[in-house]
Amino acid sequence: LAWLRTGLSLITFGFVIARVGVWMGMQGPAPAELAHAPLMGAIFAALGTLANVMALYRYLLFRRAALAGAPAPSSAAGLLGFAGSVVLLGALLSLYVLTRLA
Repeated sequence: LAWLRTGLSLITFGFVIARVGVWMGMQGPAPAELAHAPLMGAIFAALGTLANVMALYRYLLFRRAALAGAPAPSSAAGLLGFAGSVVLLGALLSLYVLTRLA
């Protein structure tokens, strides 16, 4: 359930980032710094979708193990890769905001 909330949050955050550029353009000429907002938003939305796919996959693994009476799988490689990509993207977004919009 936590992974589904994370995925939904990332998708929502991506939508907000992507729409900021459009909203700023409606208020007047949008700053050139916001030209990459749709791409950044799409990347966050894609990560959110990936989180939901991973949540479904892990649920199915745990369900299969529970029905078979086997111990729960404990592979963390995919989770660490996903978490690392979210951290990297967040750091890049923070750096972008600090250098371009501040």
